[in-house]
Amino acid sequence: MKPLTIFFACIVAFGIGCTDPEVPVTFDETPFPLRTDNLPDPILPTDYPLTQQRVSLGRTLFHDGLLSRT
Repeated sequence: MKPLTIFFACIVAFGIGCTDPEVPVTFDETPFPLRTDNLPDPILPTDYPLTQQRVSLGRTLFHDGLLSRT
């Protein structure tokens, strides 16, 4: 390809990628009920609370076959 064609293809790809408006991210702050019946209470950070979405994400990543090959 000619360098000018590659340059214009890059400009078009850059322009297409920059046109999407930024979508606000919504976050559910529902706390996760942590049950530690016979265990001592764990020390959890106060600035990073345990929520339903974070626990769900952790389970998904833990059980992902591509990330946790054994």
